[in-house]
Amino acid sequence: MTDEEVLEIARVEGRLLITEDKDFGELVYRLKRDLPGVIMLRLPTAGRESHGSRLKAVIDRHAGKLIGCFTVIDQNKVRFRPLP
Repeated sequence: MTDEEVLEIARVEGRLLITEDKDFGELVYRLKRDLPGVIMLRLPTAGRESHGSRLKAVIDRHAGKLIGCFTVIDQNKVRFRPLP
């Protein structure tokens, strides 16, 4: 499945897209897709088993900010950027 197809499914189904693929950032802003939101995980591959708990903690704390944003989660911080 292409990245564009993944974006279209997220758009049509009204889903947040959770990814580790940095290409989605460029695509979202270049194509100006109307998406509910994107969550980019920028976490180290070592310790991958903890990614789910980090993601859940961010969702629990910032659920109201995720819609309409491109959210980047790393080990130490969370950044929110409005979608186009």
